[in-house]
Amino acid sequence: MNSLAERGIRFEDAHTNSAVCTSSRYGLLTGRYAWRTSLKSGVLSEPKNNKPLIKPDRLTLAGMLKKFNYHTACIGKWYLGIEWEKNEKGESDYNQPFIYGPNDVGFDYFFGINAALDMTPYAFYKNNKPVQPLNDYQSAHTFPKFIREGPKSKDFKHSEALDRITEEAVNYIEQQSKNSNPFFLYFALTSPHKPVWPAKRFQGSTTMGSYADFIVQTDWTVGQILNTLKEKELQDNTLVIFTSDNGSFMFRVNPDKNYPFGQNIPDQSFYVRKVGSGLQDHVENAEVHGYYPFVHQANYMWRGTKADIWEGGHRVPFIVR
Repeated sequence: MNSLAERGIRFEDAHTNSAVCTSSRYGLLTGRYAWRTSLKSGVLSEPKNNKPLIKPDRLTLAGMLKKFNYHTACIGKWYLGIEWEKNEKGESDYNQPFIYGPNDVGFDYFFGINAALDMTPYAFYKNNKPVQPLNDYQSAHTFPKFIREGPKSKDFKHSEALDRITEEAVNYIEQQSKNSNPFFLYFALTSPHKPVWPAKRFQGSTTMGSYADFIVQTDWTVGQILNTLKEKELQDNTLVIFTSDNGSFMFRVNPDKNYPFGQNIPDQSFYVRKVGSGLQDHVENAEVHGYYPFVHQANYMWRGTKADIWEGGHRVPFIVR
């Protein structure tokens, strides 16, 4: 990411139109305010209750580019709702083809997961069908490997999901490099969203716990895309945009009890670590959802975190090369 920033432009006052995932993605792909859908707050919850937020007749970024002969692909996390087939009991059948997904709103190709990596069903979908049948079951985990229980396919491993979609993205770029028409790839990473579960080779790669290890893997993933563009001699005429859908969910753990737990104060001089305070951060205890500010500040000096109306919730990195 540093190299991307050095060779590109950093927009340092960039904001999403919401401080959470689903609504920000809707705004990005449609150019509309997030609240113009039926979802007025929060994110889509359990997939069985979700309805697609983007209507098939709504022009999207992908649909617009298709009009100019771009091949379009969505790889990674969708999280904008799809319409599942129902079984005889009226329940969602995750093994059947679905409708009103990415392919119905401008994308020629889709490979990825229905929603966030901590939400069922746990399976990879290619276009509108599961790659492997969902004949297994995932038990629940607590933070940092936070996962809800639910159906999964036997080939699905949370710690390998980021590698899997990265491989798909690299393959897509390689295939498109053989064609004369341009392409648009919307590569929606599953990291560093929970479950905070980096691949085994990245575990322990930092001294700041699993979340920081996951950031390192995210950085490596960006490198795979840039390297592929370079290898295929596409980097000189390819616009690369790196951004986020919201701020980090990791808050500041304030070791001074004179201030509210987790309060965000930009001036680090306010913080004095007090022995015996009883508080811990993510480095000391991986189940803690935050850092001491002298160890790491996930949202820089901005107040708040993901889901907050403060800048820490919606002010995001935005790099263009």
